[in-house]
Amino acid sequence: MRVLCNGIKGHYLDVKWIFVVSAFEALLNSGDMNVSAQFKKRVAQLANYFKVTLTADEIDKAYQLRSKLVHAESFLFGLNYILPQSDHVPLYTKLETLLRTTLLTCLLDETFGGNFLDDASIDGAWPVNFPVRKTKKAP
Repeated sequence: MRVLCNGIKGHYLDVKWIFVVSAFEALLNSGDMNVSAQFKKRVAQLANYFKVTLTADEIDKAYQLRSKLVHAESFLFGLNYILPQSDHVPLYTKLETLLRTTLLTCLLDETFGGNFLDDASIDGAWPVNFPVRKTKKAP
């Protein structure tokens, strides 16, 4: 796989985290339940599909960073407890490369692009098993 984002620096990384994670959410989430789980599990599936080395921990940290930033809980320089500053650019680069590769493949391969047509297509191509919620019995 060709790296499409050579030379990424830490410029505007606070905003870039929000956009790259939000782009994956827009592409991969079906429905509004278990949004973070959909992101984490389906990004891992895409990474595996394209042979991009992304661990579950890295994906989780990316989501945590995005959440803290988008909800204005902190600036990126204050989130070293989630991910050390030295790891921000390398992880962001992997995520952006995966996103670019996914979008390019959607454009060039109609069959692959069909995996993102609607919620049913997403669920079929990138299955995620969620825990069943227990419902309270009526008295």
